[in-house]
Amino acid sequence: MNRENPLLTSVKNKLRYRFEEPQFIIHNPFSEKNYLTKRMFEGYYGPLASMDRSIAIEEQSHQLVRNISDSRDNWKKEFSRKKKAELNQIKEVKVKELQEKWQEIPKGGIEEESWLTEAAGFVTAYFENNKKNQGEKIKMWDNQLLYLTLMNLEKGKYSFGELSTVHRAIQLDTGEGKTKCTGLVAVLNILQGKEVIIVEQNYISAEKHAQELYPFFEDLLSVETGVVIDRSYKGKGTAKNVRVNSYGIIEEDGEDDFIKNVRVGSDGIIREKKQSKASLRKSYVYSNGEKIEDSSQSGRQRCWKKRIVYCDHNSLGTDVATDRQLTTKKKDQLVPDLKNKVGLIQEADGLAIDEAANPFQIQIPASGDAAWYLINQLFYSPAEVYLESKRGKKNKDPIKEVVRRKPTEKRADIEFTKDFYFGLFDGLYSIVNTNSSLADEWKNRKAYIITTNQRFIYDESVVETAIDKLAPFLAPLFKNDEKICRDFLFNNAFIVDTALEVLMTGQPGRGFISGEKPILMDQYGVPLDNRQKDKVYQVFLQLYNIWEKEGLTKKSEITDEDVKRARKKTHHQIEVPFKISNKIIPSVLYREFGELRLTSGTLIPITKPLFDLYNTETLAVSRHEAIAEPNDVRKGLRTVCLDGGIAEVDFVEKQRLAGKIHDLIKNIQKKGTAGLIIMPDAKSAYELNQLLADFFADEVANDRKWEDLIMIDGAPINERNINNKVRLVTGDEEFAIRGTLEKTLSDINPGDIIITTQMAHRDIDPELSKQVKKNGGLTTVVYNPPNERGLWQALQRSVRANVKGERMLLLSEDSVKDIRNLYLINPPTNQPISSLIVGTDVLRKERQQEIDTLFTKSLKGDLKSQQSLFNQYLLGLRNSEGQVTDSIMFSMVRELPLKDMRENIFSLIGEKGMNIFENYINLISYAFYKKHYPKIVLNQKTVDAFIDLAGNEQRDELLKNIGLYGSMEFMQNKEIIRKAIFTTFWSDLLEMIDYLYRDFQTRQMGSDVQHHSYIQYQGGWKKYLKYFIQNDLDLRPYFLGKIEDLEI
Repeated sequence: MNRENPLLTSVKNKLRYRFEEPQFIIHNPFSEKNYLTKRMFEGYYGPLASMDRSIAIEEQSHQLVRNISDSRDNWKKEFSRKKKAELNQIKEVKVKELQEKWQEIPKGGIEEESWLTEAAGFVTAYFENNKKNQGEKIKMWDNQLLYLTLMNLEKGKYSFGELSTVHRAIQLDTGEGKTKCTGLVAVLNILQGKEVIIVEQNYISAEKHAQELYPFFEDLLSVETGVVIDRSYKGKGTAKNVRVNSYGIIEEDGEDDFIKNVRVGSDGIIREKKQSKASLRKSYVYSNGEKIEDSSQSGRQRCWKKRIVYCDHNSLGTDVATDRQLTTKKKDQLVPDLKNKVGLIQEADGLAIDEAANPFQIQIPASGDAAWYLINQLFYSPAEVYLESKRGKKNKDPIKEVVRRKPTEKRADIEFTKDFYFGLFDGLYSIVNTNSSLADEWKNRKAYIITTNQRFIYDESVVETAIDKLAPFLAPLFKNDEKICRDFLFNNAFIVDTALEVLMTGQPGRGFISGEKPILMDQYGVPLDNRQKDKVYQVFLQLYNIWEKEGLTKKSEITDEDVKRARKKTHHQIEVPFKISNKIIPSVLYREFGELRLTSGTLIPITKPLFDLYNTETLAVSRHEAIAEPNDVRKGLRTVCLDGGIAEVDFVEKQRLAGKIHDLIKNIQKKGTAGLIIMPDAKSAYELNQLLADFFADEVANDRKWEDLIMIDGAPINERNINNKVRLVTGDEEFAIRGTLEKTLSDINPGDIIITTQMAHRDIDPELSKQVKKNGGLTTVVYNPPNERGLWQALQRSVRANVKGERMLLLSEDSVKDIRNLYLINPPTNQPISSLIVGTDVLRKERQQEIDTLFTKSLKGDLKSQQSLFNQYLLGLRNSEGQVTDSIMFSMVRELPLKDMRENIFSLIGEKGMNIFENYINLISYAFYKKHYPKIVLNQKTVDAFIDLAGNEQRDELLKNIGLYGSMEFMQNKEIIRKAIFTTFWSDLLEMIDYLYRDFQTRQMGSDVQHHSYIQYQGGWKKYLKYFIQNDLDLRPYFLGKIEDLEI
């Protein structure tokens, strides 16, 4: 094991570089000013204290790791002397011995540590021997042995220190072998009589890792391995108020996703398109060296019961949601009780934090009238009746005067919706085929889309022309009034736009990603479809498929009989899914595991939210050896990364970004290495590709390699694409054709460049050729990451295991625009404290000028300005991380079943806030976060929960103060409720404000603690609260008569 932690090594490097090479600075964000002081405000489970404990445990665990290593070496010598039959006998005896011994020993102390030393030594020896027999030479590093130890031991005191929580999170740097180590952790758990579910971020990883490790599981333990995956679409949305309409359809207020078997989520790295049910949900069992697929419900149920199961995040959530919604008998459940399982969560910062607030929800298909009713609800309904302006009223817009049909006339609404969609599609198709100029224009556009693989670009003039032509065609549906028809179509232009795209691209079955105008990107560069347009697209796509099956798209003339037949099929065959109201929050789901182990390459920055959400202690294991220092001595700023490596930080004007990357690419190709360019989203990746094509135009005048990037969009992949020196890979490409990502990353040769998005910090693992490794490995260039975790993860892609590489972060004016409005550093003592709570920056202009000046000086190479600006940039990333975590907590509060509320509150805010928070769920939202988060709506159940949680004595006092319990006035007057709570629990409120303020202060200020010290020195939280009350007119009436309690 590396005897010196890379973090300490990097600090020494920093001092040495500053002395020897004054032309550049190495900035260490983990050991700057206030580094030690900050620990007390972050707390025992904060990042810095967790790093301290990690270093201490690593230093104290040398003997334990040496004992495991010696045990492994002794077993390997024993194995080398035995024949296969003898080896099998030894294995069976030892496995049985370890299983029996585990049942006898006390847990959580030295005897468990002794058992683990023996078990880990035997298991790692057998694993290395197993790989040797397969022709692969491998030896577990010391840091991997420590990782196995910390992942497996239960809560207790050991020779190296104390493990203080039942659940645990362990950070192991990117490229240090988490996949195989997690498999060995699973084996150790099986030896302890436990069952394991390994949760991967996507179905690709689940399948790949199970296939890689099942032979070892089977050989050593004679156990079968289950694989359960779900390839369902991941859309963006949250459930609203649920109701059942007159057709028996469950409705929700607001936008919903209409895709089969989906999880309502966001920020998905792999986007899934709609497929048949059979192809969406897969389950396999690896048994006796064979992969046996059984994707039926009973087969999926059997897979979940295996002792080791690999699954993706979606599979676990959707199947548990299915169990709780659709089954009543335990024997019918797909997923066994998670309380009896060990959950090994991979890439936990993504699954346990980024995805934590996105609920799983079950959807089932609706067809016939039920489907058309749902379609009718997608937009400003065409079944509404528009009235002309009343006589004598000028400047009246008739489109705004709407009279809805009565509920008894919903049948007419449905019939009207059928006619409208079919008529619009039929009309556009007829117009294209009868109007030669429009036909030529649209066909040219269609050819352009197909040949260039470019997205359809919304053209307002084309849509307006289409609407003008459609109005007479659809006027009969609007009482023959073309003006009202035209107004409606303009108000819903996206419907016409969508129908045009279906007709113009002519690629039925293709996954839909909207065009340039409506496209949205998540933080990983995966397109988030315009959801309203996406739903309408699905309707038109089904219409197009029906027309194709009926042969109408191939006919030169369509008869009335053809149209009648197609209309009839349309009315009955269109299908849309709808949601069942039950849903499960991932953060709540993961806490149901009996033991939870989280792992990733970047957990230290989120130690506090991990503890808040899952009650986990977070520890880090260093790399097996320190990362090599950079060879060049270019001027500029460098930063120490989370894994101890060094990355270059360069500042560039946005208009010169492509030129900068062009120069980097030329340098990479000159050295014979490979490059990974990570852009913030797919749109910027495509734009960069085009700009680079312009730069290289002179060089490739007769070579289209820069234009033939892998922008496949449904087209087949060919070797000419794959072998290009520049490859473009985003979630868009993987969405269109499965396996694009994996195939594109294979066989990376000298000079190859990959342009990608923030999805790269998880899913991209380039396979470098031997020559690339020899020439210097991979150079990673990162631009505008979404948060601090994304920054470190992306930069760490360049160094994996013993393969060296280089890293660079590019920052432009866009990178620092957000921190121009954040009040992070050195707040003035004369600023009202309350302004920090409401987010007001009274010196905003001065701050913006300060950031602009720093950026200008940074462009000119001023090292101190670069260091100062980069430090504030990191603080801004950390601030956004805290906001994400807070929103997760509040979503959990809103979604928790009332009966489980008391049980789960502790894990949300920790011990100090436990007794206070029970009485103030809504109060917190109003009094403290009212300027930062949505208010939690009070209803009868919430009020009942307040009263139940308050206890008998407090309940009587609460009822007495309110005096209106049970009346409509009580239910409707939230101010009465708030005033009663303020009056009843005043002393507890002061303590709660203190607790929450400290927590908020730490997150908002980042590493700066001077302001907090100032608050304490000037009178502490009471003075802060007094300012807060005096400056908040909404709260002041509730504190009348209480101000004297706050006198200093």
